[in-house]
Amino acid sequence: MDAGLSVVPAEKSIKEVSVALPSWNLLFEHDEEGKPISGNVESLIEAGSKGYPIKIRIHQPDSTIQVMEAQWLLGVNLSEDFSL
Repeated sequence: MDAGLSVVPAEKSIKEVSVALPSWNLLFEHDEEGKPISGNVESLIEAGSKGYPIKIRIHQPDSTIQVMEAQWLLGVNLSEDFSL
């Protein structure tokens, strides 16, 4: 190795580490027009009102995906088809 660096074997495999990492469940998904695809908005509202962390996943037109944590949640009365 260069500059006196040495290789130290990892104490855990990636599989062991992955099991210990937090997981999440998809509670609600909608299309570009707000029409539900899977889950239900009531589950999302319930999780938010109980203080669970909420993550948002956005599929961009260029095929990239953004994932972020919701910092603020606002309850909005939605019509039955979820259009605003």
